[in-house]
Amino acid sequence: MRELKSVQSAPNFVPDYMATSVADVDFKTLKKRGVRFIALDADSTLVRYRGVKLNADTKKHLLKQKKYIEAWCIASNRITNTLAPLSDNLNAPVIPSSAFVRKPKQRYFKRVIDFFSAEPHEIAMVGDKLVADVWGANRAGMVTVWVEHFGKDGLHDRALRVRSWEKLLMRKYGDDDKK
Repeated sequence: MRELKSVQSAPNFVPDYMATSVADVDFKTLKKRGVRFIALDADSTLVRYRGVKLNADTKKHLLKQKKYIEAWCIASNRITNTLAPLSDNLNAPVIPSSAFVRKPKQRYFKRVIDFFSAEPHEIAMVGDKLVADVWGANRAGMVTVWVEHFGKDGLHDRALRVRSWEKLLMRKYGDDDKK
């Protein structure tokens, strides 16, 4: 995991940190920054799109890192109630979304903040999308960790060419190593 946003004037879609996967996220570094809680995106971050089975190595890493935080949750835009197996596997409650209250809306991130009863800067949002996860959480005042997505995206994201836009934005604003 490496720090990206060291200047306050960076656009809201530039994450504070970037990692190749959830298995590369360093909770100890986040704790040093004052993070006490972690909100984890599900699709293309923890599991493949619409998946529910967590990779054994990822689970092992997360459970090892959990000692650095007080609690975590799954913060997903999945409207259907299919995250129970993942929630049970990590012992992580799901912050539900709906058709009208979902990432990147501030009302959704308020749910996350209220769930932890914490200040926004004490919560890190870990996710694979610059707009839904990073932009929304940054606007809410949370610490952000952008991880490279894995697996196939949903039809909506493929139609909107979300990953192409993310690459363009990160090339311009945040990912100096790839310029």
